[in-house]
Amino acid sequence: AGKGKMRNRRRVQRKGPLIIYNKDKGLTRAFRNIPGIEMLNVNKLNLLKL
Repeated sequence: AGKGKMRNRRRVQRKGPLIIYNKDKGLTRAFRNIPGIEMLNVNKLNLLKL
């Protein structure tokens, strides 16, 4: 029991909001360090990400 810590799985990362954008204009740099937030370009929309 408790082997997850040794395997670098200390905590579960929950899914947060998905931000879909058309033109970047610095959005990815603004949101990339916030945990749980995912950025996705409109042209690369994926059903599994929604």
